[in-house]
Amino acid sequence: MSRPRLVPTSTERTAQKRKRCDGCGEGVLAGDRYVEHRFPPNRQVGNNVWLTKVECLACAGRLGRRSDQALEHFAVPLFDVEGIA
Repeated sequence: MSRPRLVPTSTERTAQKRKRCDGCGEGVLAGDRYVEHRFPPNRQVGNNVWLTKVECLACAGRLGRRSDQALEHFAVPLFDVEGIA
């Protein structure tokens, strides 16, 4: 029987205690909403344990990672195609 495939997850949560946003460094106070990103162990990336990152909703919104954002709200091209032509 094969092992289940571990995938990264992003979950919007409510803080039970004060946390620090890994994006801006500001505090996420108890009772505030935040986004928790969890990355499974991956030899290709170089992590041997689960990694957890915390993002305040402001940082998550700026980067398009909030659950209430549609793709059109944050889809930005990685490079300017018209500038290359």
